[in-house]
Amino acid sequence: MGWWLSVAMTCALVGGSPTPADYWVHDALSEHTPSPRSVIQDGGSDGCKECLSQGAGNCYHASWPGKSADKCSREAGRQRCEETDHGVWCAPTNGTDITLRQVTFYGYPDNCPPSAQPHSLGVGTYDDPITMAAAPSAIAHGTLMYLRHWKKYFVMDDECEECEHDWKRHGVYHVDLWLGPDHMKPSYTRLVGCEDAMSDGEARGAVLDPPSGLPVDTTPFYNPETDTCMAPCESCYETCNPDVECNECDGISGSCEKVAKIFSLTVECFQRLNPHVDCGEGLKGQTFCQGSGCPLHEQMSIGSKDRHNVM
Repeated sequence: MGWWLSVAMTCALVGGSPTPADYWVHDALSEHTPSPRSVIQDGGSDGCKECLSQGAGNCYHASWPGKSADKCSREAGRQRCEETDHGVWCAPTNGTDITLRQVTFYGYPDNCPPSAQPHSLGVGTYDDPITMAAAPSAIAHGTLMYLRHWKKYFVMDDECEECEHDWKRHGVYHVDLWLGPDHMKPSYTRLVGCEDAMSDGEARGAVLDPPSGLPVDTTPFYNPETDTCMAPCESCYETCNPDVECNECDGISGSCEKVAKIFSLTVECFQRLNPHVDCGEGLKGQTFCQGSGCPLHEQMSIGSKDRHNVM
């Protein structure tokens, strides 16, 4: 079980008749000394009493959003249990089917400031999922999701404001899937175009808390080595025109030179995007335009009125 499953393990002390006080809770994300905690409910509603009545020894309890399962094992510790997998899941989960009403894509230059998430280099397997952003009120951080259309696993490790709005206002699932690499280069001319091309507006079937072993296609959505997209798309270059595309950002302080470098812009381009910013004083956390995310073109005209697209 990976850390993204937000697993909490509870272990029964071996020997004697188990009671609620005999159960320990252990946070799998830390090495803190376990502390006593009552986890067994009357009637064995969490499955541990049934496990123990079968003489299995320790009961390991795993929880996911809306799901829980209990594993009976004769192993003396959690790590040994996970290494050997000797045990039986009392309440295995096959996941929860949902419909994603909107699927969009984003990449490195879309973040403020440009940055990548922990799973930005994931290939889409169960053990190496890809980052996705979603509404935290709908899908908890660390939740795995499987998308049948692309045969890939994703992990919720980023938040999406529009996704949260869609969930709270309309009760629909909206996810933003990670597309770009963990950095930006001038040669990535189709990255932003790929985001648009892949965001086709189609509803998609997905599985929350999916089992391992589902079919996987590791073909990347966007290949930075060849600057190609899974869907046909155009190249684009930064126009330095805030009326074409702005993408607002805030909370950053520093000189115009410093901020322009963060967003892979020249100072002249940054000033054209932000005529209200006094570069004599620099930025002090105010809102500004970070541009389209498209790379600068060596031959482009700074005064261009339209986005530069090249097939």
